Amino acid sequence: MLKLTSLFVIASVLGLSHGTEIGHRCTERLSINHPIFARITGGENAKEGEFPYQVSLQRNGKHFCGGVILSEKVVLTAAHCVLGKEALRTEIVAGFVNLTLPGKNVQRSAIEKISSHPDYPGTVGPNDVAVLVLKTPFKFTTHVQKVFLPAAGQEVDGDTVLSGWGSTSRTFTPIFPEVLQKAKLPIVSFDDCKKAFPNSKLDKQSNICTGPLNGDLSACSGDSGGPLVKTINGKTYVVGLVSWGRIPCGRGDPSVYTKVSNFIDYINKNSK
Repeated sequence: MLKLTSLFVIASVLGLSHGTEIGHRCTERLSINHPIFARITGGENAKEGEFPYQVSLQRNGKHFCGGVILSEKVVLTAAHCVLGKEALRTEIVAGFVNLTLPGKNVQRSAIEKISSHPDYPGTVGPNDVAVLVLKTPFKFTTHVQKVFLPAAGQEVDGDTVLSGWGSTSRTFTPIFPEVLQKAKLPIVSFDDCKKAFPNSKLDKQSNICTGPLNGDLSACSGDSGGPLVKTINGKTYVVGLVSWGRIPCGRGDPSVYTKVSNFIDYINKNSK
């Protein structure tokens, strides 16, 4: 599925190797067994307008992370996607599925303000969430729309849907798709996720995880910050943000996400 190769915090299973954690630059080489900031592997092409809430974070016209629209002026993403002095130079791009041929429905905006969670450790870990306030508000159309926030503390189970432009490779060499990818992924229990990453900083309050644990589908590099959603009674809610996982992708390890329902007060406070 979509590989979380771009800025999917590659936090290869902490503790299963003794190497240092990968940093936040998409140009850094990944070490074997290191968790990686997200991507989708094993997915399929999305259709135009199918994910109107999905955005691409870009620098110099190059995609490196995903995000999700909360309102005309607010986008939610992972904190590890917007670290450093160059973060404010990021362009937020919406209304398209093809990176090479974005089409007539595309909209773009610079960032006015970045609010990364103050307790995010700056590497693979909990509280990996950031609120972006845009300089130019998006105009909502059939191709550009918001997603809904879940209730504070709301738990999620069953199937969810992930979208992103992350790597689709099942090897250590990333392959990035031109077209937005999508995949249906089941939520897995915290206990099963912790078994896969026994010495990691996985946090029950801050994280949720998806399978399948038999491989085939996962987030991967480049999916980082992108939305994991669940549709209930016709409304689509963002329940997770791609945070980290293990490479190679799509080999049966869980993908780890920021648990959005744990940060509702923080998101609302910083969306003004």
